[in-house]
Amino acid sequence: MVGDGIINKMNAQCEFWYYFNEVHEINGGKFTYIAFYDWQGAVDKADCVVVAYTIFNLWQLGNGFIEREYDHFYPHGQ
Repeated sequence: MVGDGIINKMNAQCEFWYYFNEVHEINGGKFTYIAFYDWQGAVDKADCVVVAYTIFNLWQLGNGFIEREYDHFYPHGQ
């Protein structure tokens, strides 16, 4: 989706998060590590979040992202 330019056609403000480790700007070509990025702020402002994995890496679905987001929206299991 990224390499073929499909994401660019959807929205010019998209980001590509590589295994919840790196954040790549689709149009700017710059990247930063998730540890130095306000990823929670980005998710809070987002209209849509897509988590895409292949069958080969399904065992690591989310790489910790899903659990951390769940804890953000439902602190202490509430």
